[in-house]
Amino acid sequence: MCRMIVALGKINIGKLLDDIKIVAQGLNELNEKNKKKGMYTHGEGWGIAYIKKTRWHLYKSDKAIYEDSMLDELKKLKCRAVVIHTRHRTIGERSIENTQPLKFSTKDGDFIFAHNGTIFDDMQVYHHYIKGNSDSVKMFNNILYAYAHDKQSFTVKDYTAVNFILVSKKHIQVAQKYKMNPKYSTMKLLKNKEMVIVSSEVLPSYKKQDWKELKNNSMLEFDV
Repeated sequence: MCRMIVALGKINIGKLLDDIKIVAQGLNELNEKNKKKGMYTHGEGWGIAYIKKTRWHLYKSDKAIYEDSMLDELKKLKCRAVVIHTRHRTIGERSIENTQPLKFSTKDGDFIFAHNGTIFDDMQVYHHYIKGNSDSVKMFNNILYAYAHDKQSFTVKDYTAVNFILVSKKHIQVAQKYKMNPKYSTMKLLKNKEMVIVSSEVLPSYKKQDWKELKNNSMLEFDV
């Protein structure tokens, strides 16, 4: 179970990192998991993927975001698109390989993937493009296999949520599909003339702005 953000446009990386640090500590919203502030944290690894020119770069740590000394340096980043993820481990050990966002690169471009939810299916992995043993790693490997073989999708049946952010060569897709914990699982959209943010929670720095909840079983797509 995780918290995640994708943002595009004229974005302030420092604000986004400060905000998700608060979110990861369970100090922002209350929901089915976080029934009182600080009760449910996301401190078992975090990462940030950001675009420079046409390629995506990645920083990951198995530390909690609120314990990572690199945070102040990363706040100085300037870019037009970013994916940030903080982890609460369910399936798969705490490791760099299982920490998200996940990345796979080809000569033509990069794939970035972030997921919130737990998939209980015993997923068959058709090809191991990246290492790791979490449900999210297995899901990403199967998405990459589907892309490589021109297949549209694959099916998961037993899950809490399969919310995900997927960056491909030209697009960013944000999907929301959950069976449990609607308050915890529902992502929120902020869109104005300067930027787009989709986040697991309404972010503290932007609370006064006009956020909209995504509908269950929905998908958004943005050009990179």
